[in-house]
Order: sequence, then structure tokens, then C-alpha cells
Amino acid sequence: MKLGALILPLKYRASSATDTMFVLCFILCLSFLPEVKSDIELVQPSSEIKSPGESVKLSCKTSGYSFTSRWIHWIQQVPGKGLQWVGAIDPSDADTRYSPSYQGKCHISTDNSQSTAFLQLNNLKVEDTAIYYCARDTVRGTN
Repeated sequence: MKLGALILPLKYRASSATDTMFVLCFILCLSFLPEVKSDIELVQPSSEIKSPGESVKLSCKTSGYSFTSRWIHWIQQVPGKGLQWVGAIDPSDADTRYSPSYQGKCHISTDNSQSTAFLQLNNLKVEDTAIYYCARDTVRGTN
């Protein structure tokens, strides 16, 4: 994206130092537009309903970036409570980390050919009722 193509049609006459600063900040913000990745998507099914004792395998289909370049995290939100980190996986090598409170209760995996991550919860209990989110790291690095 060429910044000049966005700025050239603008005709602006600064009437004060504040107006000039606003325009400079606006131009500076526009200069970061090429870094915006608005086409990245992580898509999950709308809902899964299971009974206690059953298992569920939640999916997180991604697109718009190289799937193996970023960790995928799973987060739980019990109704009326805050967010709890469940665990994460590095799709490039299947390195998986779990929160101590979820260790042994779930399994995180990927299907790299489908750019999809999974969270499997076994032997469900009533207290597992929650919204489960998947999220992608924004920066590549070591955990």
C-alpha cells in the first residue's frame, strides 16, 4: 500500500498547532497500515452441548496466516467469572503446554493440513460448562 495514494487527495490547511499535530498523528497512524492483518480469522463452531461423563472435541479453524508460525491458545470463561488459560500448542512441532489446573483434564492437538487446532475435554463435569475461546499469538517467540 502506498501511503502517498491515501494522502494526495486530501486538501488541508492547518489553522493551529493542534490541527497540525492531528494531521501529523493521522499520517503516522496511516504509515502503520501495511502491518495490519485484517484477513486473519480463527473460526469456532457456535456451540456444543454435551452431558456429564461425555467427551467433546472443540475445533478452531484458522486462515490468513501461516498456521505453523504461531502458538494457538485455549481459554475458558465460566459464566460470571474471569478468563482462565487452559493451554497452548505450537503447531510447528506439537509442543504443548497446559495450565496446572487443566493438566490431565484435556488434550490439545492440531491438524496442520487443515490449519485447525483442537481442544478435547474428556469425562465432562457440570463445572466444565463454559465458553472456550481459541486465540493466536501475535508475536513469534519462545514461551
